[in-house]
Amino acid sequence: MQELSQELGLNFVKVSDFPDYIYRMERKYDLPTIIQSASVQNARGETLLLAAVSPRHVEDKGISLRLLGGSKHWHLHEHHGDLLEGKRPFTRERLRELLEKARDSANAA
Repeated sequence: MQELSQELGLNFVKVSDFPDYIYRMERKYDLPTIIQSASVQNARGETLLLAAVSPRHVEDKGISLRLLGGSKHWHLHEHHGDLLEGKRPFTRERLRELLEKARDSANAA
């Protein structure tokens, strides 16, 4: 998400971190991230997309994405190392598509 944001001229903003000290003491890392939630903003500082990752200790790992300014949202789940949107894979290309549409919509407004 951070790399794509930069490629598209958008700003990646870390909103909050996991409380890592708790997880390091009790269990191994399950997801390769330290960020609990992050947003993507345009040059005007308007948030376009908000992402939040489930806590590491939950059995059903997931990521929620919400496009702001509308009612679109996605609940993505990990399945055998892949990220799924329902039953179809949620790919980097799909994320690029969402970010491009959000950027273009905000620019048109």
